[in-house]
Amino acid sequence: MILADFFTKMKYSTSYDDSITEDRNKMLSVAKLVLQSLALVFPIEGELRTSNFDTVDEQSTYSVNADVQQIDSMSYDKTPLDCMSRPRYERQYSTSITPGVPTTYAVWSLKQVQNQPSASSVLSIVSTSAETSKYVAIKGISGGVFTTERVAVTNVAATSTNAYTTILAISKESTTGTVTVTSNTAAITNISLAPTETVVDYIFVKLYNVPDDAYQIDYSYRAKPWALTNDEDPIMLPEKYSPLFYEMCIAQLLTMQGDPEANKFILLAEDKLNNSINGNILSTENTLEMTWEKDASDLHL
Repeated sequence: MILADFFTKMKYSTSYDDSITEDRNKMLSVAKLVLQSLALVFPIEGELRTSNFDTVDEQSTYSVNADVQQIDSMSYDKTPLDCMSRPRYERQYSTSITPGVPTTYAVWSLKQVQNQPSASSVLSIVSTSAETSKYVAIKGISGGVFTTERVAVTNVAATSTNAYTTILAISKESTTGTVTVTSNTAAITNISLAPTETVVDYIFVKLYNVPDDAYQIDYSYRAKPWALTNDEDPIMLPEKYSPLFYEMCIAQLLTMQGDPEANKFILLAEDKLNNSINGNILSTENTLEMTWEKDASDLHL
């Protein structure tokens, strides 16, 4: 199943036309939403990836790879770390700072930035190419206050107006070059965004004990579906689930159009979904609840 097949099916079943830029973008947004949902319910071995990060003395919070959709497990020196919810972690360890080898982790937060400034700092923003009327949006904490600003980006480094202690999000328009944001006199690379990347979600985890040395933490994870751009791009889902994928996308697109046929496709999609979960030996304990949005602006991608 490739993207061209998806466009053909959607064009036949809805009034959307991939030759119209606005329609194509809506179709791609719906495909991304459905794929992200299905990837959690129908994990396959090819999607289970591994990576690692090294800890730093007295630092408990770390980001994982940008392509992580769900962390499967973490370990140190082949010994599994216990997984704990954030509320339980806060109840149990909020007043305790015990240094040592990490034994526990909690999924802590999601931010649109990879690394935080080491101390309050202005940010430097630069692109690898000359840009025309392109901007980077910054949201964060400056002087203890939530602050947002917009900085024009070119191939000459620009500097943020504010100094930030915490960055919550950095985003941009599509650009010609890769945009890199740094802080603390370029000692920290906060994020690097490829030309087609506008925003990237990073999952942060918190470890306990608080590392007192450099430890390599290994983790396995379910990967986000790759971006769909070109007609020949493959859709990261086993072929046997393509009918389910099509029905869910059609249901969402028709709902956005206010088409009375939407209800029929919603029922078909939910029926196929339940049958697929019940008969899927690779399915997890995750359940999938789809909300059929009436407007493309409601899609949180």
